[in-house]
Amino acid sequence: MKFLIVALMGVTFVTGAYAADVAALDVSIAAVRAACNGLSGQMGELKRMAGINTAVTGAGTLASGGATAAGIVKSSVDKQADEIENWLNQYMTQPTNISGNPKINLANINREEFAITVGDSGVVGAVIGGTTNSEIIAKQRELDEKKQQSKTLGNVRTGLLATGTVANIAGAVISGKNRTQGGLGAQINDCIDAVRALETAKMQAHVAGTATSDKIVLADNIISACGGYKTADLSVVDNRAKGATISSGIGAATGLIGTITSGVANSKPIRDGDQQREKNLNTASNVLSGATTAASLTATIFNATQINAVKNLVQIADQCEGALR
Repeated sequence: MKFLIVALMGVTFVTGAYAADVAALDVSIAAVRAACNGLSGQMGELKRMAGINTAVTGAGTLASGGATAAGIVKSSVDKQADEIENWLNQYMTQPTNISGNPKINLANINREEFAITVGDSGVVGAVIGGTTNSEIIAKQRELDEKKQQSKTLGNVRTGLLATGTVANIAGAVISGKNRTQGGLGAQINDCIDAVRALETAKMQAHVAGTATSDKIVLADNIISACGGYKTADLSVVDNRAKGATISSGIGAATGLIGTITSGVANSKPIRDGDQQREKNLNTASNVLSGATTAASLTATIFNATQINAVKNLVQIADQCEGALR
């Protein structure tokens, strides 16, 4: 009788241990499912927003780069206009000719009317040194065309700088929000803890020989697929977002100042007033547009690298959730 009681106790103990090991393994698998499922959706949203921001800051880079190019061309056109104006203005200081004709101050005379009125009398040729009235008229028209071209390029530069500024502001807002947030980080940590608990439960069931081979294989697959979260670095994603936010902010600031400076430089009072001030403002506008372009490009690079960082996390999430199905 005593032997029978001991035997029954042994069977009960073994059966209980077997049931406990199997139950622990099942519970651990269920815990991983609860902790790790759904992460891919959140990471996919991070990836989507990083892609959108890359496009936004990329557009800002193109706009700012276009503004820089327009400013460079404008400077070249302004230089050509100065040369033409100097060619025309040199005759304001011409001495009297050998025939005794008085000095003619073209500053007080419309050049076209002057050329047409006295061109045939020979005065123009004598005072200017052989230049004909038709050549003067052509130079005046060329100067007018250059000034109009310069004004148009100035407006283009201002418009593109404004576009780049808007894009950088939008980029700063998007990247400022496109971070992992505390909830995602906590959920990943919970997933890692659940995987570690599953490793322990699987080892116990394997040593005790209480789990089926299919259950052990399932546990191994889950541990292998979801174990990638142990090496996942969320700080990389957040650091890229931080870098993009800072760069976009710099681009927005320089772009805004550049837009205002370009607008002032191309205004009628400045264009018709102090030429040296106009040149200084145009130079400042070009420098600011170049700085905006560089900042926008940096933000675009940060956003593009953030996409790659999120891609790695998405790949881990897809593998993990695939093993949990």
